Amino acid sequence: MSNKNDLIPFSDTDIDSIANNPFRKEIDFSKILRIKFQARDIISCKLYGKITSNHNFNRANLVQSHLSEITCEKGNFKLVDIKDCFIGNSIFHNTNFDSGAWLENNIIECKFTNCRITNKSITNTQFKRVSFLKVDFTNINIKGCEFIECIFEACVTSNKLFESCILQDCEIIDTVIHIETITENFGLTATQVKGGKIIISKNRNSAKTLTKEDLAQMLESPDFFDDIPRFRLAFFLNGLETFYSDFFENALQILKWAEGMAIASSFTNLLQSFSRYLLLLFDKNILSVHPLLVMHHNTGMLSRHMGSNSNPHFNTVMGVHMTLSRIVEQYLSALIHLLENIQNPVRFLVVGPIDIKYYEKELAFLFTGKSVRITKVIKHNSPNELFVAWSELSGVASLIAIALSTKCNFEIEKIKKKQNVHSNTKSSKNKNLIKTNSLVNLSPISYFKFLMGFEKQDKNEFQIQLLSILPGDLFLKLGLKIHSKLLGKISSIIKEIL
Repeated sequence: MSNKNDLIPFSDTDIDSIANNPFRKEIDFSKILRIKFQARDIISCKLYGKITSNHNFNRANLVQSHLSEITCEKGNFKLVDIKDCFIGNSIFHNTNFDSGAWLENNIIECKFTNCRITNKSITNTQFKRVSFLKVDFTNINIKGCEFIECIFEACVTSNKLFESCILQDCEIIDTVIHIETITENFGLTATQVKGGKIIISKNRNSAKTLTKEDLAQMLESPDFFDDIPRFRLAFFLNGLETFYSDFFENALQILKWAEGMAIASSFTNLLQSFSRYLLLLFDKNILSVHPLLVMHHNTGMLSRHMGSNSNPHFNTVMGVHMTLSRIVEQYLSALIHLLENIQNPVRFLVVGPIDIKYYEKELAFLFTGKSVRITKVIKHNSPNELFVAWSELSGVASLIAIALSTKCNFEIEKIKKKQNVHSNTKSSKNKNLIKTNSLVNLSPISYFKFLMGFEKQDKNEFQIQLLSILPGDLFLKLGLKIHSKLLGKISSIIKEIL
């Protein structure tokens, strides 16, 4: 029996029907010599084959359609809106995309050469491994989009091109970009901009070319940028080391943004973009989990500051908060596993000498109390093994929590796998006990409940989920409120928790 959602197979005897009612149809342009669409929209269709100037889209918008394996030569998509479409494995050459809008599309493995994409808005669209060669981008606004492993080469621009976008592993070659291309988007670095030049517009008729030295001076001056644009510029100049700097630390203070932005919707758009960027870096094992813990804590604080869902942006803030809760849950689960199987002393793999005083000095901020102390360092080929004795669970829990917060997604997943193996083999007798040589014998979940004030629950997984939703007090009690510069030092020394 045919499903009502099935596409109508292509038939070269049904051209009139395709032109007048392009709905849920397969359209093979290689077998259509000439066509002029009469419909207003092309909806839920599958388009493929060779498109030429003989195929007149006649302002018919592409909606919820699938375009793949297309070779387009001198095509004309002028005034054609493209919405909720997939475009993949296709080549567009000498094609006109002037005017109209692209909205919420997914474009993968495509090549645009000598095309006009002008006088257009492109919004909430993901581009993955797409190349733009000698494309005219005059008077275009690309907003809220993601570009992953894309190339822009010898393109024409007349403005900042991107706004509130994420550019990951992209290259911009022999193309003029504006300073706002850097400061209004996430992810672009100086090594990815080759040839061309960076300009700042003085007025409509004149612009100044900026050198790296100019950009460095602008970065240090308080007169140019707020915290987020300053972080973006710092990342452009300094790359990944920016995540261990004051620039990143200031960028994480979202409550400060909220106070400084006159338009609330601009704040929520920035919050979504920034959190999405950090999540992408975490998923790629570039960023540690700590910034996500900070963002989760701060969005929780902001949601409480808003008071209730009567605030029009409350749902957006809570949406970001709950998205981050998934990562926090993984972190807490790994932390609880480490505490459930803790030894006394705790062992760490570290990079550095075998001199205890070195670690006491470099990591002094981790050993401020008397409940934890370094007892010895054993030399290995690399890294070495550091032993830390402890007398109170609170002290060692904070130490392990901070060390774990400097780890990336892969390392937390590795602990999670160990947790799964351990949970399948450990006896029920020792299920809720910490393994230790000390006289302390407590459940980590009970310890967390004490900090949070939760009542006792039977299901540990459910308790972790509760903690991940509202870990504000836990965040502070575990000592996770720590500067990004110090995290960089911890990450460079402590490589693994054994």
